[in-house]
Amino acid sequence: HIDIINCIIEELLRKRYELPAFNELENIAEAARTLINDGYYKSITDNLSQTQQNIIKNQILVYGTDGKSVWNTLKDEPDHPTIKTLRDFVEHYTWLKSIDINNKVFQDVPMAKLDRFYQEALSLDFYRIKRTKTTKRIALVAITIRKVAARALDDLGYMLTKIINETENLAKQK
Repeated sequence: HIDIINCIIEELLRKRYELPAFNELENIAEAARTLINDGYYKSITDNLSQTQQNIIKNQILVYGTDGKSVWNTLKDEPDHPTIKTLRDFVEHYTWLKSIDINNKVFQDVPMAKLDRFYQEALSLDFYRIKRTKTTKRIALVAITIRKVAARALDDLGYMLTKIINETENLAKQK
């Protein structure tokens, strides 16, 4: 936000314009940021197939059979690594990968923006994400799926390593 204001001030000074009030600069910067972000959301949404968009709308932005939203479940951290949770987590990871959101979907968006959007998505509960504009909602869910899938792969590796180490230690003791 402040970087945009600084650029505006620099440009106005360079062209020898009178500087407006600071709150006016804030409004201009906010409008510029919103315009750019909306372009990124549209780019992501346009790069998704209709099938992927339907999965997001009809399988993720809904309530599950347990009464908890699938959106909130998607953002949950994995349980303590055990054989039972490993099977559940592999199933969860397989489901995430089946949506098949690859990096090409995000090719027009800088990595720093993707990270920022992901943090924003994590902060939104089910009610609040359902109230965002459609392109933003779909883009934020797509970013979350991609990040959660990448994190899930790392977590699976960690869980598997931990289980193997525990099994090996138990075998050594016996």
